[in-house]
Amino acid sequence: MKISQDLRPVLDKRKIEKRQVAQNRHEFRTLLAQEKTQLQQERLHALLSEIRSQGEKLAQTRTVKELYQYRRLIERFIKEAVDFGMELKHSNSWSFSGRMESYTLVEKINEELLELTDMVLEEGKTAIDILSKVGEIEGLLINLYT
Repeated sequence: MKISQDLRPVLDKRKIEKRQVAQNRHEFRTLLAQEKTQLQQERLHALLSEIRSQGEKLAQTRTVKELYQYRRLIERFIKEAVDFGMELKHSNSWSFSGRMESYTLVEKINEELLELTDMVLEEGKTAIDILSKVGEIEGLLINLYT
């Protein structure tokens, strides 16, 4: 049985069309992923700017209410960064006893927040000290998503 010559061009055209559709799907997925990443980065930048302004406000007023709002913003930032697929960065260091210890960046941010809380509740700390600690926390947050 012989396939007629008339059917071959039709079959070839269908294969080409399927390839083009598959290629367009791939391009669309790539474009969609790029837009999603860009939107996520913009949201993180906006949230970081809110954190920065709340940190300045905290340094000026030094109230528990402002501290609570600052901590909530940081928690939101970390949650969004982790939800968007950002990796938690691990660092290894040697302890005083000579053992290797592994720290997660989020744990370090939490430690810095606890120190900031102590500074705000202390009477003798100045706004410059608090701003310094806020700057350290912002640096850690930037490290989290870059």
